[in-house]
Amino acid sequence: MRTPATLTANVPTGIVQIIGGQRKFFLSEPINLDVRRESGRWVVEYAPLKLSVAERSEEDAFAAFAEMFEVVWEHIAEAPDRELTGNARELKAAFHEVIDRVEDADT
Repeated sequence: MRTPATLTANVPTGIVQIIGGQRKFFLSEPINLDVRRESGRWVVEYAPLKLSVAERSEEDAFAAFAEMFEVVWEHIAEAPDRELTGNARELKAAFHEVIDRVEDADT
């Protein structure tokens, strides 16, 4: 089975691509994720986009991060500005700054 965790190779530094269930996100510059154990869970976080997940295993945490990245893209980064709050517009701008291009995951 293809999972975002295996496709991102569970590497927290120098990430140039995030692969969600439906889309591949090609980043404009490599990013480093903060990966740590906290209260018995693996936390994967990227503060500039205010994304953070915590799961029981490191692999699950990477998969959850990729899924959250894609969901936030769908609901905020693709939404018209008039439908967003000020904070959501700032997050949308941050996403567009980080992402160079988006393709279907099938390609």
